[in-house]
Amino acid sequence: MSSSKEIKCEIFSDDEGNGDEGSDDDIDNEEGDDDDDGRIELLEFERNVMLDTFTDDVLFVLAKGLALERLILHHLHLYSDQNLLIFVINTTQYDEVFFLSKLKNAKCPPKIITSDIGIKERENLYLEGGVQFITSRILMVDLLQDRVPVKNVAGIIVHRAHQLLTGFQESFILRLYREKKSDGFVKAFTDNVGVLNSMGVLQRLVNRLYVRRVRLLPRFDVDVKRILDLCSPTLIELYSDLPLPMRRIQSALMDIIRTCLKELKQSVNIEVSSEEEVVNSSTGLVPTSLEIQLKTKQLLLTEKQQRLLFDLRQLRHLLFEAEELDPIALFKSLTSLRSDKDQVSKNSGWLFTQTASKLFAESESICKLRKKEEFVILVPPKWSSLKKVLQEIHETIEHRRQSKINVAPVLLIASSPDVCTQLKDLIKYGPNLLKWIKFREVMTLLSINKCSPEPQQEPLWDPTQIVLFASSLDGEKRSDVFNSVKIAQKAVAQKGKKRRKAMENELKRKKVSEKSGSQTSLIQFGIVHYTKSRMVSNI
Repeated sequence: MSSSKEIKCEIFSDDEGNGDEGSDDDIDNEEGDDDDDGRIELLEFERNVMLDTFTDDVLFVLAKGLALERLILHHLHLYSDQNLLIFVINTTQYDEVFFLSKLKNAKCPPKIITSDIGIKERENLYLEGGVQFITSRILMVDLLQDRVPVKNVAGIIVHRAHQLLTGFQESFILRLYREKKSDGFVKAFTDNVGVLNSMGVLQRLVNRLYVRRVRLLPRFDVDVKRILDLCSPTLIELYSDLPLPMRRIQSALMDIIRTCLKELKQSVNIEVSSEEEVVNSSTGLVPTSLEIQLKTKQLLLTEKQQRLLFDLRQLRHLLFEAEELDPIALFKSLTSLRSDKDQVSKNSGWLFTQTASKLFAESESICKLRKKEEFVILVPPKWSSLKKVLQEIHETIEHRRQSKINVAPVLLIASSPDVCTQLKDLIKYGPNLLKWIKFREVMTLLSINKCSPEPQQEPLWDPTQIVLFASSLDGEKRSDVFNSVKIAQKAVAQKGKKRRKAMENELKRKKVSEKSGSQTSLIQFGIVHYTKSRMVSNI
């Protein structure tokens, strides 16, 4: 008999070094099968972790950047079997879209159970097994109503396990599951290490998950470090000189933020951790400890304090637009702010300062720079840097294609959805056309009647190959994924219902046949039965 360790190694093995030399066709077929079912390569440290925790109830705590979703996906592929029933709880719609798209070609396709699925259909789906994404409320109600065949449930996978510290539904589900089936597994996953800042918090989370083991996976783990060092990234930093008008705008915003913070500090009697926090350079980017303390006491704040807190949040947004977006976006925000009567009446007073007047003047000046006989906007220096980088990448890709080397996609990461949208437009239209489009948006605000002719589109990349990641998860694609999964699972549920009904009819038929061929009962013997049979024959 093979040991449990050998069985586990066989499950997670990639058929390397097994001593059997297969043909090239077999290898190609195996690789094709892996591509068809949406599997991704299992890294060595992921395989070791899964081998180590295969039979355990465990909480996985991963460091940021170690692709928690990959580890969950490997577990879901492992449990995609019709003989197993696995529930996945505490997932968002974006999580479900990702996992469903990766598991749709598995041997046992996944299922999603939401409120638009009836009780009878849910009961049929539970009997079909496989990986099932379900909302916590529905699973909790079905467990209480005994609609779930708990004996068939092999385990429960909990995503974003740290949220159980503030929630109750998932913990209650796990408690019901443990009471009804003690030998099922629970595997929980989280990469929010900052929440687990003490042993007490970790112990409370372990108790709510009903697990016995915690598996930590930091970036300095030996296996992780060895695998990541095999293909370590190269960091290249590019610095762009900020034009003087933009510097003056950011400096003015920082001065206003510091002034509001000083007024806020004078209006309260709360001890601040550091006197230098008000003049710190990071105060324009993140809220100070004073603001965080006041936000917890909203009902006790005066009207002036509430105005100051609102203005600080608004000023930081303006500073973000000045740093990350184009001058037109900042000018439109300032114009709408100054023309809004409610904003002016509720303002703490910074709108009427001399610094604010300089801010408005500088913002307007960079939106209508005179160039020969035309007006143009001041182009952010990041645009030219991005253009140069994309040109270098394009040349590298062309060289690799000539050398018949596989080319990976190019990923651009930005700080907000607005910046992503702007970068997409910049790459699609080119700097000149985008600058012209932006200028057209504020011509009336700048009192300019004449505009230069529309320039030609000069895309920095193939427009058909530009995809905004946020939009690819929304709208039609997400609904298409859900609809296709629901249509497939409805067909599976109906097919399973017919199969079970046929089996029941077959069992009834066998019972009838066995009963008809059984030994004759005593009532069929004797005078009574003979008399009845003679009377029937005489009639």
